[in-house]
Amino acid sequence: LKPVGTMFDFKAGQFAFITIDAPGFKEAHPFTISSAPQDSELRFTMKVLGDYTRRVRDELTAGHKVEIDGPYGRFDPLGTGKHQVWIGGGVGVTPFLSAIRAMKPNHGQTVHMFYCVRELSEALFLDEIKDKAKAAGNVTVTVLESNNGNFITADLVEETVTTSLADYQY
Repeated sequence: LKPVGTMFDFKAGQFAFITIDAPGFKEAHPFTISSAPQDSELRFTMKVLGDYTRRVRDELTAGHKVEIDGPYGRFDPLGTGKHQVWIGGGVGVTPFLSAIRAMKPNHGQTVHMFYCVRELSEALFLDEIKDKAKAAGNVTVTVLESNNGNFITADLVEETVTTSLADYQY
């Protein structure tokens, strides 16, 4: 989405309600913001889970105005501790996508990101996430495919982090 005026301030991890000015789309729906706060355009990532999101995918065309109500939420991956473990599954990776898009090189945090999906084809934005993690430095990305028997466990997290589990925020 391209702002009509200036972009509003938000933090990576926040969400907003969107109302699309198009026939049949007048009701507000909440979605996590997937763009970085410094981006010039606003991005949302939606999973088709019902009639509304299916219609957004199948029927909505470019050019409609969208009203944004927000941001909301206090989930702030970049504003918390120096050592972090991020765990996201499927479209639930969206707040971390926003955060990794916002990270600058030498950001001063150690991040271990676990991206949990049924199969690799469901790992949205994986190439971008890996590229941004490499560019940011000190961010590792582990993809776990449940169809292959790979699940997130406390033992796996403990094997992955570089210091005591108590040093990390989750």
